[in-house]
Amino acid sequence: MTLWWIIATLLLCVVTYIALSGARLRAAPAETAAQIYGARHAELLQDFAQGSLSAEARTAIETELARNALREVPPQAQHPQRSQGRLLALGALAVIVSVVAVPVYLRLGMPELTTGAAPIAASAGTRPSISEMTAQLQQRIVLAPQDPEPRLWLARLYVSTERYPDAVEQYTAVLKMVGEDPAVLVQYADTLAMINGGRLTGPPAALIQRALQAAPEHPTALWLAGLAAREAGNGAQALGYLQRARVASVAAHQPTTELDAQIAALAAELPTAANSGAANSAATNSGTANSAPANSTAAAASPRLTVEVQLDAAIAGRIGPNAVLFVLAKQVAGMPMPLAVKRLPAANFPVTVVLDDSLAMSPAARLSSASVVDVVARISQAGQPVAASGDLQGKIAGLSVGPDVHIRVNITDVVP
Repeated sequence: MTLWWIIATLLLCVVTYIALSGARLRAAPAETAAQIYGARHAELLQDFAQGSLSAEARTAIETELARNALREVPPQAQHPQRSQGRLLALGALAVIVSVVAVPVYLRLGMPELTTGAAPIAASAGTRPSISEMTAQLQQRIVLAPQDPEPRLWLARLYVSTERYPDAVEQYTAVLKMVGEDPAVLVQYADTLAMINGGRLTGPPAALIQRALQAAPEHPTALWLAGLAAREAGNGAQALGYLQRARVASVAAHQPTTELDAQIAALAAELPTAANSGAANSAATNSGTANSAPANSTAAAASPRLTVEVQLDAAIAGRIGPNAVLFVLAKQVAGMPMPLAVKRLPAANFPVTVVLDDSLAMSPAARLSSASVVDVVARISQAGQPVAASGDLQGKIAGLSVGPDVHIRVNITDVVP
């Protein structure tokens, strides 16, 4: 605050000094003319005293000097009241500028700078950090504990930072407030699946069914239900859910490329009769005669990463009795949620895993949605998908996604 007022005062002094300097410069010619007249008149008197000039010549020269002096004096010098009026006007203008500028600045400018309390977002080009956003949402929850919106955003934030148990706590609280909201139930199921190593069986599948009871044609709930059924080994039921999800997605004007690929891949795994029925059903649901060929084309173009996982013999003895191998592909930057993940027993190395869209944890985050990924092979000592100290892992960063990519990942590092 003090620094701001010091700067403002200095600026005002500079303006006043410039104004007064201009006034003095305008008055300077009058003073110069008077000095010239005085010097010449003194010379005239000296010449007259020495007898070199007569009285008549003296009088004539004095008259001419006076006329010259008057011609050299600017008009404003002959009207001091006008100069004084201008000085008063300058002074009044400086006061008016100060009186008007300060309130306008406090109203439209950044008055917080006068107190030294700049807002968090004042830094150009910066965004709040994760911890800052978390603190803000927690504060909103304290101020409005019955408002579900900040709790829902906080839950999503916890998921993005892999704080899954904290997210579960917030989703549980939100459901108590809003009831059987299918969107919340689906997000809750996704989070439980992450805790469950990417598996939808069990509590996640139960939440998905609750979402379908509330909204039988919810596209994401149908999609997850299909993945859960496929995971449980019920291919025909899974195909039915996915086909219903496709119809619902078309009705909601949502893209179906990934669904088409999964439907075609799942149909190819079923017996011939079921395969034929699935193709016909897909054509009927889509309302187009060429949906089955489109599905086959989409399946052929869908990304597929074949990953061979090897374990360094130097750390093979560190594998615990309950260890689990997770092979996953995730975005290079952004959400930490894997785009595809496979869970296997941590034994019998080397092992080969195929990652594709069928192993996605969420319909909104799939391998086909990225062009470059990081592939990680991690042996979790506690059987949890989140990395912990003592886990063993290997990684290939910046891998280009394609329809037929073969790579090898060596597990050589220990998570500190």
